[in-house]
Amino acid sequence: MKNNPKNCGVVYLVDDDQAMRNSLTSLLQSNGYKVHSYENSEQFLHDLSAKDLHPVACLISDIRMPGLSGIELQEKLIKEGYNLPTVFITGHGEVKLAVKAIKQGAIDFIQKPIQEATLCNVVDKMLLRALLSHNNI
Repeated sequence: MKNNPKNCGVVYLVDDDQAMRNSLTSLLQSNGYKVHSYENSEQFLHDLSAKDLHPVACLISDIRMPGLSGIELQEKLIKEGYNLPTVFITGHGEVKLAVKAIKQGAIDFIQKPIQEATLCNVVDKMLLRALLSHNNI
């Protein structure tokens, strides 16, 4: 089905932990998602400036990373006009950061370790939102 978000969407994954990045990429790909992964926010932003953002996409970002944090990445994307459904992942359940992320428009805030069903459900939700936004439905 052409308009299935899983078939036409891209999941951008930003996490400085290589093992976590590899694990999540593998998990998502085994569930049928197309994934582009990055080790930091700066690498993602560089790639984003070099190419156009995929029209149906979502972002999974670690909240705490060297350089630009996940929250700072979200702020920069908003400032630059990107409407990218975002979920944050963290090993630290910090209520203050979670509240800030949600107030800035994040879809969810998930603590590590991440359950496969939880992640796939939120990715489906984000890609559907991106598809509907792209199709102006």
